[in-house]
Amino acid sequence: MASLDPKFILGPGALHHLNTSRLNACPQIPGGVGQGRDPIGSYFTLTNTQTIDRLGALSRSRNMTQETTSVLNMKKKLRPYLDYLQRCQAYYGLLVPQDFYDARETLFRGLRKIFHQEFVTKQRLFTNQEKRRAKNIYNWAQGVAVAPEQGEIPGETTALVTTNSSGRSEDQPPSRHPIWGIDGIMYGLALLSRTPTRYCLDSRYKGLKRSADVYGDNGFEVGAWFPYQKSAVFFGAHGDQMAGIGFKKSMGSAFSVVVSGTYEKVDKDEGNIIFYSAPGSMDKKDFSECNKTTPATDALFESSKSKKPVRVLRKAIKSESRGSIWTPKEGLRYDGLYRVNTCRIEFNDHQCPFFQFELERLENQKPLGELCRIPTTQQLKDYRKIAEFF
Repeated sequence: MASLDPKFILGPGALHHLNTSRLNACPQIPGGVGQGRDPIGSYFTLTNTQTIDRLGALSRSRNMTQETTSVLNMKKKLRPYLDYLQRCQAYYGLLVPQDFYDARETLFRGLRKIFHQEFVTKQRLFTNQEKRRAKNIYNWAQGVAVAPEQGEIPGETTALVTTNSSGRSEDQPPSRHPIWGIDGIMYGLALLSRTPTRYCLDSRYKGLKRSADVYGDNGFEVGAWFPYQKSAVFFGAHGDQMAGIGFKKSMGSAFSVVVSGTYEKVDKDEGNIIFYSAPGSMDKKDFSECNKTTPATDALFESSKSKKPVRVLRKAIKSESRGSIWTPKEGLRYDGLYRVNTCRIEFNDHQCPFFQFELERLENQKPLGELCRIPTTQQLKDYRKIAEFF
């Protein structure tokens, strides 16, 4: 993910401003590969036949591995291709030039061969990361529309009210709004209701939502900040809009943990070391339920065995919580990768046992002391304007 445009991966307010005057020129095709009147379609076709199809054919040979020289040489063409498509995703959003839109069927044919189960026998030489990237791009490209050549983009300066896939009315912000728009901290979210205030993921940007089911930093810089947990979900920092542990049962180990304040005798945040317990541990009274694990805690147990680090996001505390000096003033902040070292049994005030995990921060990351300045003064100003809506 290192080659992905950093303006896309760092979090809310990081995307380019949507501007129709920029939509006539697609991000540059790597090495000027595309030719003729339809360079984009030509590039897609060339990559399909000379790279994706060939890797699929080689997957049937037992002598071929992901480290074979001929395979590595083809990957040198595949990586720039996926990078290019992700630049387009970040640059255009959901409104693409006509020539890109017209070439989508060619694009789909190639991407499906990388990740779709229909072609599973030809996917052995594609890495899991390549499959995820291809699927993410595919989902995005399915939801795009042709950008207008002139005039105002619908919803650019006015709010839209629509009904999302679940049948709920959704109040969508103008795309140019300084707080809620593409360059704002609330990008990716819409309003379900104003009184009481309830947010949801903006259905217009469904194809741009990134998967959080990725081990490691998932392309985020330490210090990336999000106003709400739903924002972290949209950008792929965390996988659940409510729960504190991000995991996928079929993949075993957890991907991320949200530390949302600390509770005396249950949690302890020492910065580089965090003693983390599952939500609700402080209030447990039923001894018959105390020693039972959940799928989420099972994922952390698996992390302690696999040694795969988890992304830790610290979250601003609520009134009943006791925050540490590392807790952000508002929102959530990605504080780096932590290793799940051990799990021990502790007892709450009701003498009911619960599981407590020790998380240790990996070395060679941005110091926590520097992160205490995040959210920045400007981010806090923007955060206070969220309640003004649009």
